[in-house]
Amino acid sequence: MSEQPNPIHEAIESYWGKRCPEHEDGCPVCEVWKQYYELLNPKPTNMLERRLGGVLLDEADVMRNFGATANL
Repeated sequence: MSEQPNPIHEAIESYWGKRCPEHEDGCPVCEVWKQYYELLNPKPTNMLERRLGGVLLDEADVMRNFGATANL
């Protein structure tokens, strides 16, 4: 039984080309493949990924902000 081709992988390879043998920062081909693999393997997080003014908020911050805006 053969594995189904991944259409995103195929599109990236068709447009950008195959992965470089080694990752090089600033290389557009390396960066697009890095983003693809990060999409496939998201990093686990215990924090809510909401940003307010560029600051990552944890769950307690979100609840405090909600209380302040809801006048609680």
